[in-house]
Amino acid sequence: MNDLMTQTSTPKTVDWDPTTAPVTDNPLGWQEKMRIERPTPWTDNGNGFWSLVRYDDIAAAAMNVKVFSSEITPRFADGRVPPVEVDRPRHTVFRRALTKYFKREAIEALEPVTRELAVKRLLPLINAGGGDFATNFAYPFPAEVICAFLGIPVEDAVALKRWAGESFIYRADRENKPELAQQAEENLTRYAEKLIEERSRLALDPEEDMIAGLMEFEYDGRKLTRTEVGRVVRLMLSAGHNNTTSSTGITLMKIAENPEIQKALRADYSLIPNAILEFLRHESPAMTSRRILKEDIQIGDQVLPAGDEVMFFWSSANRDGEHFENVDEIDIYRDNTSAMTFGWGPHRCLGLSIALMEIRIAVEELFDRTEWVELAGTPERMTWERLGVTKLPLSVR
Repeated sequence: MNDLMTQTSTPKTVDWDPTTAPVTDNPLGWQEKMRIERPTPWTDNGNGFWSLVRYDDIAAAAMNVKVFSSEITPRFADGRVPPVEVDRPRHTVFRRALTKYFKREAIEALEPVTRELAVKRLLPLINAGGGDFATNFAYPFPAEVICAFLGIPVEDAVALKRWAGESFIYRADRENKPELAQQAEENLTRYAEKLIEERSRLALDPEEDMIAGLMEFEYDGRKLTRTEVGRVVRLMLSAGHNNTTSSTGITLMKIAENPEIQKALRADYSLIPNAILEFLRHESPAMTSRRILKEDIQIGDQVLPAGDEVMFFWSSANRDGEHFENVDEIDIYRDNTSAMTFGWGPHRCLGLSIALMEIRIAVEELFDRTEWVELAGTPERMTWERLGVTKLPLSVR
């Protein structure tokens, strides 16, 4: 430990800044460069953070929850949101409490309304011969599905999606508008509080309704407070659809860009689920997750000191040639069970089954109603912290 502490005192050298150009001009290229040249790069942005970019390093760190803690600065000012911002044993308890609402039967029950919502959004684009599938489909569709999942009016998705986007722009690496972000947070909080108040007056089955279940859930010998329930609901309202938005856009873009793959998928719908996983390995929508170090730890020849923040770069892990063969190629037959698109370890994304169902249905319904899909212009991309598509001009026939 003395040797570690000696190395820790060495001044940090800035290796890259993934939040700004030139890295954001080619994020995957820079991640490859870091994997080869500097697998634990330091960034001075904000309070500073280390990045893990190699598959094996990230896999080990994601499982080492004793050192790599999820108890980072809380997302919301009034406290941590379980299970994403807490460690074991609290994480395990909350995870188990929520998992039942994402079981296979619940997802299957959500499929009919998901198809209805997909068709409603797709038909105007198809009837027009195409359009911007990012703005008019990938952006609103996942938020509408989350509304259906939570049992709230689908038309509320418009406001919720706007507030969710605005709540992230307080940071300098976004639009640096803290006042607008604060107002968005207050709007989401009020919405969640109103929703909880409404549910408290209804005799809903806590085994079926997630909000009712949270209000009945006991931890440490007591029920959760309204504030604690509100944090979980608010997180779902603000973050339960963002990555699916990016994933949907990436999937549709990849289909339009790769004619042979599109032919194969149209000929055999059973290939669609694995193709989606491969598209999202190739360009992982959620690039990073944040942790804070509880202890000093050495990775390679670098000591990462306790108290520092660390970013896991899932997008880099999914392009690591030491783990995947032909990483830059899209192979829809590839075994993607070890891909890190939805995270890794105990904190792997709880809602991945809903996300994959939504995207699969979007592709199936699009294929059912068209003969072909192709690019009608250049897509516009997000390059931090998600690899989303903000504009996706497609033509359909």
